[in-house]
Amino acid sequence: MKLKNIDIQNFRQIENKKYEFKDDINIIYGKNESGKTTLFYSIISAFFDNPKKIRKTLLESYKPWGKDVYPVIKFLLQKDNDKFYITKDFNQKKTYLNDNEVENVDKLILDLLGLNKDLFEKLSCVYQNQISSIEDNPKALEKSILDIISSNSSQGVNVLEVEDKIQKKVQNMKLGLDRASKNIGILKKLDLEIEDLEQKILFDKKELSSYSEKIDDLSKKKKERSDIEKRFNENKSFIEKSQKAKTLVSQLKNIEEEMKSLESKLNRLNNLNKDFERVQSEYQKDLLEKMDKAQDKIINLRNSIDLRKNDLKLLEVEKGNIDNMKLKPIRTNSPIIIIVSLFLLLLTFISAFFSFYILISLFLDIVFVAFYLRFVDYNRLEKFHNPAIEGISSLQKDILDKETELNLILSEFHLTNINEFFKKRTKMLSLKEEFIKLDSTIRGLLGTDSLEIFENKLSEFSMKKRDINTELDQGLRDFMDIDKILLNRKILENEDLDLDLFSLNEDIIALESRVGDNSITEEDIENLELLLENKKEEKSFYSKRLNVLNIIVNNLSGAKDTVIKTISEDLVKLGSEWIEKITEGKYSKIDLLNNEKFTIFDRGTSKYVDSSQFLSTGLKDQIYLLSRLSILNVVLEGKSSVMFFDDPFINFDIERLTILIDLLKNFSSNNQIFIFTCHKILKDLA
Repeated sequence: MKLKNIDIQNFRQIENKKYEFKDDINIIYGKNESGKTTLFYSIISAFFDNPKKIRKTLLESYKPWGKDVYPVIKFLLQKDNDKFYITKDFNQKKTYLNDNEVENVDKLILDLLGLNKDLFEKLSCVYQNQISSIEDNPKALEKSILDIISSNSSQGVNVLEVEDKIQKKVQNMKLGLDRASKNIGILKKLDLEIEDLEQKILFDKKELSSYSEKIDDLSKKKKERSDIEKRFNENKSFIEKSQKAKTLVSQLKNIEEEMKSLESKLNRLNNLNKDFERVQSEYQKDLLEKMDKAQDKIINLRNSIDLRKNDLKLLEVEKGNIDNMKLKPIRTNSPIIIIVSLFLLLLTFISAFFSFYILISLFLDIVFVAFYLRFVDYNRLEKFHNPAIEGISSLQKDILDKETELNLILSEFHLTNINEFFKKRTKMLSLKEEFIKLDSTIRGLLGTDSLEIFENKLSEFSMKKRDINTELDQGLRDFMDIDKILLNRKILENEDLDLDLFSLNEDIIALESRVGDNSITEEDIENLELLLENKKEEKSFYSKRLNVLNIIVNNLSGAKDTVIKTISEDLVKLGSEWIEKITEGKYSKIDLLNNEKFTIFDRGTSKYVDSSQFLSTGLKDQIYLLSRLSILNVVLEGKSSVMFFDDPFINFDIERLTILIDLLKNFSSNNQIFIFTCHKILKDLA
């Protein structure tokens, strides 16, 4: 049988695509998330899912993302010259065969594939995670193959599981026969029942001969039971009341502690709420935010005014110096100027005594006046005096403007100076911190509850306390302080009395069945003897059943060995042809008959070695794949089928991968193979 093509609509991420396939090896290559797995599951769905009976959860998983439609899958199967056009419409829940609607095509698929869904997934599908599990667990190689070969090809029944179940049933039936056991099987149970009946018959025969003695004994035992019951009930009432009283006292204590805690918490909350209301009334959040915004501006204005005042002081000092210079200009000249001036005056007086020196004296006077005027320059002093006055005026105006601006800002807060501003802001900050702290404390105390809920709880506790006190007043207060020793003595005494009552009731029931109207008769003994015979026959029946089950176990074990032998023979044949190529001559044979383990012949040591302990992961993978091919050959009995490989070759090196592809090519002469992979090397090799 070959899958020729498949047309997929709305299956997960495949919206509308048609695939054509070759009869031998098909490599479905693509990167991760490219749709390989979707194609694989769409083919499995096409083969085995019935649109009318598919599980809702599975069908929902097939829907494409973001669409409310189900898949429609059309595919062509061909066997020899026969072609089968099949359509599975999961929207209409209909199946078509060659354009004709049919109930299902399950039988047709089974006939064409030669395998049902369970066996197809076990035999014809090889997944990567199967190989990984073999690597993780040394025994997984044998177990995975044995799980497959022990399944019936038509029913999917696991022979190993059936054998195990029957073996357990045999063991359960035999429990207690060979040695003492807590749980006993049916045979041991029947043996005990037979023994009890035999003893009972013997006892009843003796009882029948001493009938009158038993009547007296019954009367005594009933009186003894009555006395014990009275004592037991008195003790029971005493114990129950004492325990009830202690329980109520404990509950009352817990309630009082809870009430005390709640009252303390409520008092604290009330005090905190008063403080909170006080702070809340004084704290003005908007005012604080406004003051925070004005703070930098006020500080800058204050600093600027201080700087201007300092500058003003300096200018006023300078102006004073200039004023002094205008009033006493001679003091501002150098001593040298004074000395020169005096010298010139002296020369003028001396030249006046000599007539020929009159011109010289006049000249010296002119020089003196010019010299003096050169150094006493009133105009130059004015150049410094006027700018100083203008600077002082400008600074005074700037200071006045800034003080006006500062006063305007302070007036917004109804304040007259900066100290009041910072004092008020500090108070607001302190109130804010107190507000936050009080709010946090109140929230912490309340948790998720409210004050009303706390008060309701306190009211509920008060009602419970009243109810408990009412119950204690109804005859339980006398039992509140009972001595523990007395109470324990009553409890132990009642335990003994209870055992005595149980024993007496057993005795009374046994005696009552033998006295009065229900006294033992010959007929009773005959009935017991008849029951004994029935029990013996029942034991004989289960003994025969045990023998049959033992035969079944032996036959199943033989059948399993036959299957393993058949598979092993085909595996040896296939392995002899390929294992030597795969291992480059190091190993030559595979055997599955040695204690149901895989062993492989090592040419170096000329011995069979345990594959789970000595072989590499890659070689285990190859043995596993050879085994799968062998099992498929045996199950199909030469029929052609389809086989899927979901990238299971990750542990293969290039040389062994090449040999494996040759093996699959040889296998594909009679079977169609699909290899899903994200490794380009497989695509190139195939």
